[in-house]
Amino acid sequence: MKCYNCGSELTNYDICPYCGANVSAFNRIVKMSNTYYNMGLAKASNRDLQGAAYMLRRSVKLYKNQITARNLLGLVYYEMGETVQALSEWVISKYLQPDGNLASYYIDTIQANQNKLQAINQTISKFNVALNYAKTDAEDMAIIQLKKVLVQNPNLVKGHQLLALLYYHQGEYLKARKAIKKALSVDKCNTLSLKYMREIDAAFDEKMRLSGKRRKERKKEREKYLSGDEVIIPKRSWYQNSGVASMLCLMGGVLLGLLVTYFVVMPGRLTEQSESYLSEQSDYNQQILQLNTNITLLTNELEDSEAQVESLQEQIGSLTEELDQAKSDLEAANEIIHEAGLDEEETTEEGETGEDDEEETSETEE
Repeated sequence: MKCYNCGSELTNYDICPYCGANVSAFNRIVKMSNTYYNMGLAKASNRDLQGAAYMLRRSVKLYKNQITARNLLGLVYYEMGETVQALSEWVISKYLQPDGNLASYYIDTIQANQNKLQAINQTISKFNVALNYAKTDAEDMAIIQLKKVLVQNPNLVKGHQLLALLYYHQGEYLKARKAIKKALSVDKCNTLSLKYMREIDAAFDEKMRLSGKRRKERKKEREKYLSGDEVIIPKRSWYQNSGVASMLCLMGGVLLGLLVTYFVVMPGRLTEQSESYLSEQSDYNQQILQLNTNITLLTNELEDSEAQVESLQEQIGSLTEELDQAKSDLEAANEIIHEAGLDEEETTEEGETGEDDEEETSETEE
């Protein structure tokens, strides 16, 4: 930063080391100018061109040698379609700093294309003519003139705003909203454009309220209005009325569809089917492996069960043999017991016979 009095480089002190001037107020002004420049840069980054232009004008008004702010202000004007104001800012910037200034590049770029520069000058004059038409109630002429202007300079925010205002005055709210949306696409935070948008929407709602249409019809009209779609019937050219041209277009469309299907759609479908086949094959292989594992486990379990059955059968055979042996032993024991019982009965009978003989002998003696 240079001293305003002698032009020498300043230090961090409030006194110029060369001329002794008090630069404290000057430092505060420069810092404020830098603050406005930063705010303008932020707004320009967010495409708030009107707010950016306001902040940058404040910046260069506080400190005219703020070259970056002045160059950015020219870019903002150029983006808004106001090329003349942009050139004026760049010319001033180049005058203040002739060397190493981007303003020289901007000026040379515009002046290199003389046709474009001439078209810009014509758009300015045509816009002024359209403005005069609007002031004299020649609205149709003003609309025609503005359309020509916007073809050559589509970023002219003032042109879109004036066109929207004319459509609004004629009651064509759909066209008015479409025009103001184009203005907002260039400068999305423009206060005048936002105001026009609110007024147009309110007027359309009032028109729908007073139209007496049904609710569904009003809803359709509202959707059409918000989408901004218009039914445009294009003019038919001579080749469009020819049956041969229609047939050629049809055949070309069919051929193009076949080529797109063969070279674009089919490879993708084949790749998708191949991937699906490989995925299914992998799933089936996993299922087969799982089934083989289950079969092996069941076979092992069956063999173990058969071994257990054979072991049980052997145990049953041995137990049967033991049972038969026990039965035979039991039968032998029963025979022995039976024979012993018969011998005791015979001994008992013999005893009883002897006693009878003795009783008969005693009776005889008596």
